[in-house]
Amino acid sequence: MADYSVKSKKELPLMSRTEVIVEVKHTGAANPPYSVISKELANLLKADQKVIVIKHVYPKFGEGRSEVIAYVYKDEASMLKFEPKKKEKKTATADAPAATPAEAKKGA
Repeated sequence: MADYSVKSKKELPLMSRTEVIVEVKHTGAANPPYSVISKELANLLKADQKVIVIKHVYPKFGEGRSEVIAYVYKDEASMLKFEPKKKEKKTATADAPAATPAEAKKGA
């Protein structure tokens, strides 16, 4: 189990978001996946998981910890306004089940 602690929080009112830097201690284990980090940040910050965007995960090699930079938006509309569509597509495909190659050929 990883331990999460907030290192800094910065309000960005013009963009309707809060920038959060979190330290994740995961000694003896691999970096947690983005989905787990997002869920844990939602619990830690008491925010909806839909409005949390993880920008970077910087692992500290050999130390068993990582630094996570994430944005917590006020609402989903402001998140859609500022976040690129490419990132939106990447997270949607990560949540959806993968299609088999035969299904992909039929759709093309």
